[in-house]
Amino acid sequence: MLNTSAETLIDIQEQLKERIAFVEKLNKQAKEAETIAALNKEQVNAINEILRINLEKNERKSFLKGFLVNFVFFVAGAVLSYLVAAYFL
Repeated sequence: MLNTSAETLIDIQEQLKERIAFVEKLNKQAKEAETIAALNKEQVNAINEILRINLEKNERKSFLKGFLVNFVFFVAGAVLSYLVAAYFL
């Protein structure tokens, strides 16, 4: 009976540790949410502007990469078409 009581106490302690860790995680998330909610309009606008600038840079890079890849395939297709027409037709 003492063994089962000891095992039960160990299980309860483990459950309490898990719940304490969960509560600490929730507290951390709540503090982050409070920090975000406390931002004033100027700070929010500044963050939005930084994000917009970064997105525009990424869009330009993505466009240029896509253009270059398409151009390489276009040139490869043109060369292959010329070679096929010159040697096989």
